[in-house]
Amino acid sequence: MQNGTCPDHSMAFCSPQTLIVIYEKDLFDYRHGEPPEHLLTVLRALDIADPYVLRILINQAHIETQILAPTRREAQVTLQGLRGGGSAWSLDRFSVRVFPEGGVASSPLNLRPLGGAMNLLLTGRDSVSDIRHFTEMKAKCEAEWVVVNQRVNMMRAQYNELRRNVDRLQQEENQAQSAARAAKGRLSNLQQEVNEDLPANMQGLEAAKEEAEAEKENLMAQFTDVRKQKNEVDEAQKNLMQELKDVKALLEAFEEQRTVLSDRAQNAGVDRLNAQNNKNHYERKYADEKKKVEAVEAAAKVLQEEFANWTEKAAEYCEQVPNPRKPEEVKRHLDSVQKALKEREKRHGASVEDMAKEVNKAKEQLDKAEKELRQMSRLNKALKSSLLVRLARWQEFRRHIALRCKHVFQTHLSQRGYYGKILFNHTLSTLTLRVQTDDQLQTQGTKDKDPRSLSGGEKSFSTICLLLSLWESIGCPLRCLDEFDVFMDAVNRRISMKMMIDTANTSDRKQYILITPQDMTNVHLGPTVRVLRMSDPERGNGMLPFASTTA
Repeated sequence: MQNGTCPDHSMAFCSPQTLIVIYEKDLFDYRHGEPPEHLLTVLRALDIADPYVLRILINQAHIETQILAPTRREAQVTLQGLRGGGSAWSLDRFSVRVFPEGGVASSPLNLRPLGGAMNLLLTGRDSVSDIRHFTEMKAKCEAEWVVVNQRVNMMRAQYNELRRNVDRLQQEENQAQSAARAAKGRLSNLQQEVNEDLPANMQGLEAAKEEAEAEKENLMAQFTDVRKQKNEVDEAQKNLMQELKDVKALLEAFEEQRTVLSDRAQNAGVDRLNAQNNKNHYERKYADEKKKVEAVEAAAKVLQEEFANWTEKAAEYCEQVPNPRKPEEVKRHLDSVQKALKEREKRHGASVEDMAKEVNKAKEQLDKAEKELRQMSRLNKALKSSLLVRLARWQEFRRHIALRCKHVFQTHLSQRGYYGKILFNHTLSTLTLRVQTDDQLQTQGTKDKDPRSLSGGEKSFSTICLLLSLWESIGCPLRCLDEFDVFMDAVNRRISMKMMIDTANTSDRKQYILITPQDMTNVHLGPTVRVLRMSDPERGNGMLPFASTTA
């Protein structure tokens, strides 16, 4: 199939924008690309007789997937309900496209307006059928309108006649009410004239009489109403009493029937229970007999298999021959063999089966012991390798701690101008100090000084340096010193206190407790140092007041 414009020799008969399609006839199947059947498409709205023209339009315009909808909103909702999106045209001149990723795009269509019967193209119905349908509906509606119009006219005439009767009756009611009011007025006037002519006591009696007559009429009216209600209640009660009698009769009949049915149900229950017991008994008996049969069959099967196996094994040695011996001879030989076996059991103290059991038991114990030995060997190897790893890690930690202790010790000694070192012998578990003071450096050179030859202040300062270095190495949270500066002079005391305070300030979550009998006035104390000074002891108080006791 090829697309092109008009050739040169046909330019006089077509427009430059006319599209010519050169198509090879191919009746392919396009149904897999159509949407569901309930949706209207351009293909379903058109009636194309030529199948080749139909497939040209499918290839060029994709009319099998182009959906038609009345509005843009309905087109968008329809496309979003489809899997994978699609495109649609709406009657309000919009082209809507829904992408598989979920996006929606709509744009107006450049179409000439559709009017009249052309709108039916979007309905998917036949125009001839629609015309016939609407013509029948019009005739039906006109017939219904004629009937309704006749009824309206008839009802309007009845309404006018009734309205005239109502007006006439309303007029007569007004005249009657006027006449009644006039008669009541005349009656009142006459009654007043009569009352004025009668004496005073007669007027009271007349008034009492009128009140009694009025009360009598009221009571008679109430009695009439009550009697009427009583008659109505009696009539209703007669029916209710008859219904009550019928219900009682039904209850008695039902009770008799219920008793009969209850007896029958009880007897049926007893019979059913007996039948169930008999059924369960025979089922158990059948199961027991079945088990016995199965056991016998299994034993027979085992014997048959053993006989077959023995026959097969015997056939390996020689061919089967008929037994020439008599049963008595075979039994005598069997008895002799069993007797020899019993004598052997007496000689060895156990039977063959017992010895086989002992051998199997000893073999199981041997296998169990060998398995436990292998497991213990693997566990021993694992523990040994773990111990070697832990020992190597511990030696590495010990070496690092010793190295840290040496560096910290040298750092603390350097604050006084000294030089020293710590010699660790982990094999002999010994620790050796070597200290070189500044005066020794001037007199003896680089020779280390034995700690025993140091002065009291130098020993105390070296001891403090050693303690500080050990504390930093082992990470002790509480660090205490008692009377550490007893043999120090003022310079060593000041340097030692400053060194310990600086070390305490740099230590995280460590507490230093220093006890000294010396005066700390020449030592600078920072804000992190808290001094607790004890009061001086009181002397010259004499003897304590303890009285002697005699037995």
